[in-house]
Amino acid sequence: MKLIEHLPQKAVITPEDAKRWVDGVMRFETERAEWHVDRLSGFGGSDIGAVIRGVSGSRESGFSTLERVVEQKLMKRLPLRQDHNMQRGTVLEELAALALMYRHGAVRDTAAMAKVASGSTRPGYEWLIGNQDDIVFINNKRLIVDYKVPSTFSEDIDFDYVAQLHHYGLMARMAGVKLDGYLLAKMELAPELAKSLVAKFPTMSEADKHQLAKTIATTDVPGMRIVALGVEHRRSMDLDILDIGGYAWEEYVLKGVVPSMKPTELAVLSQEQILNLANLQQQFAMAKSGISHLDTIASQAVSKMGELLAPVDLASQKLPVNIVNISKKNYDKVQLVNEAIARGANESELLPDSPAYLVTALVEEIKRLQGDPLADHLFDRSPDSGKAKTFLESIEGYDVESLRQEGINVLLSRKKADKETQLGMIDSAESAMAPWFERHVIGNDFDADAVVDDQLESWEKEAATGTLLGTELAVASDEESVTHKSPMTKSAGLR
Repeated sequence: MKLIEHLPQKAVITPEDAKRWVDGVMRFETERAEWHVDRLSGFGGSDIGAVIRGVSGSRESGFSTLERVVEQKLMKRLPLRQDHNMQRGTVLEELAALALMYRHGAVRDTAAMAKVASGSTRPGYEWLIGNQDDIVFINNKRLIVDYKVPSTFSEDIDFDYVAQLHHYGLMARMAGVKLDGYLLAKMELAPELAKSLVAKFPTMSEADKHQLAKTIATTDVPGMRIVALGVEHRRSMDLDILDIGGYAWEEYVLKGVVPSMKPTELAVLSQEQILNLANLQQQFAMAKSGISHLDTIASQAVSKMGELLAPVDLASQKLPVNIVNISKKNYDKVQLVNEAIARGANESELLPDSPAYLVTALVEEIKRLQGDPLADHLFDRSPDSGKAKTFLESIEGYDVESLRQEGINVLLSRKKADKETQLGMIDSAESAMAPWFERHVIGNDFDADAVVDDQLESWEKEAATGTLLGTELAVASDEESVTHKSPMTKSAGLR
């Protein structure tokens, strides 16, 4: 119950639901109770497929539903009890990993796995949680692997598996681990053999486990084999996970709302109002599609400038054209530290001058000194707006709606059919904007010297008026000089 108090959605979890959930988990999975609480703090890899399917209105089949996932996060539904199918996958995952090692020469990248496990998520994406099955090297390629031991084998790759691998891939990238691909490793075992191994495998010696894995790898026949299926990395899936996952977490879980998949009543509007609404929605969608197209053009321009200026030393050479600020990307901070240590630097010498406190270490020190780590003055006691709303709603006759901000929120629809329409709008924007860009292409009569003179004159004026400081700070900043973030999505920073 103490762990539950720290859940981000605690304000919208009813005490009755929390008690019922805890009682149920302690009844049938006492040893994994804390693990189950940890899973409530965000969407994991096994959740994300259902979340995307539910919000986008996809007809893809899967292993759960958006409604059930949200109910689980709000403690209205107990975690799935482990049946024989789940038990088979859990118990024989180690065997699948060993079989992959012998079949394809996979070598576990323990350093990368530790980095992901200890890495922090980006602000705003704390809900992105989970534990990948494996990160391995195969033929010098670093791959995230998800192991499956299905009851019925096929080489089809379900939507939820694709989403799961991309989910873990995003976590790895946020932790600074570079990947070369995704792999779904399915181990096919005859039903009776699988049933027997679930009972025997945990008690086998390490030597016998390796021998069994080697047999499966070398036999390689239906009923006894490991099949490695490559999963293509799709940028659109990354964006769906970040956008849709964030939307579902904020709009459903944090607000305590269980989405209903049932059709709702149509709002009553006059024919004229419907027509006006349709026109305004179309204008909004077309404008957003145009922004998306412009964002693509800007990103492509950055990439092409990088190729063009590859041989130029941007640190010491000035460019003849300076319509935008261009500089090399900053150093990889993790690689800088690792290389310095590898070259003999003392780790203590590399510590920051103003180190940050480790909260967990402070708590342990308080305990060691026999203090109270739960003392009120140690916590941020800022009032929670969610609890305030719940309190006001409990007051009979109080109109909480009077506190709602004026106006409306408008977001692009995430339904699959609507997204196809939006893609058509992007194509339309591209065809409409292409002539405009062509009319503004700089011709052969362009005078680079004049641009440089104009730029210098502008800088002189800025220096004289004291407005140059912002430009200097931008160039000296650790951030990239040129970044493009679409107003449509928080995930644009990962593009």
